[in-house]
Amino acid sequence: MRLLSWCSTLLFAAATLFATEASPQTASTPLKVLFIGNSHTIVNDVADQVRRRLQASKGATVVESIVKRGARLRSFTRRGDVVSKLDSTTWDVVVLQEASATFVSPDGPSRFHEAIDWFERQIPERTRIVLYQTWPWRDGSRYLGRYGSTSEAMWNVMRREYAKAGQRTRIDVAPVGPCWLTSPARATFYSADGNHATPAGSRLAADVIARTIENQSRARC
Repeated sequence: MRLLSWCSTLLFAAATLFATEASPQTASTPLKVLFIGNSHTIVNDVADQVRRRLQASKGATVVESIVKRGARLRSFTRRGDVVSKLDSTTWDVVVLQEASATFVSPDGPSRFHEAIDWFERQIPERTRIVLYQTWPWRDGSRYLGRYGSTSEAMWNVMRREYAKAGQRTRIDVAPVGPCWLTSPARATFYSADGNHATPAGSRLAADVIARTIENQSRARC
């Protein structure tokens, strides 16, 4: 009788241990995601939308952001608070969002890759790096007029440079731009300025980023 009781206790303990180890995430080990970017992360709080999506699918999730309107990724490499934030927590994912103007500037692409080089050196190997690939400005917008470019020309540069970045072993690209441009609803994604997203556009962005994080690879449109 004592042997039977002892075996039952042992089996219960083993089952409990297995259930604990089999669970990919517990309340004490939330998924930790850091966003670094500018207004395309700020507008409609894309980072928090991603958090809510991941919370529903992955369990406890912590999302923090370092953002500044108009900032290019390279500008963050010169900030001590960015280094401190990267070092202060063991992040599971760091989402990097480059400024759109980078892809209509003569030296923009080279600066883009310089910034990624820096983040790859700074971010620990165990942490995934996800690039939030944005969309081109809409033709007729004051932004394109300022640079004397077109939406198509801008997109050709963005597509080429993100494809190069996506060849790096540590980089996953969240293809928000491709999903944006191929959607039948794309006209509803641009706000009046032809640059920033409407709530519908931001929902698309958050969905693509979350699916990239969930699927451990490039999301499909």
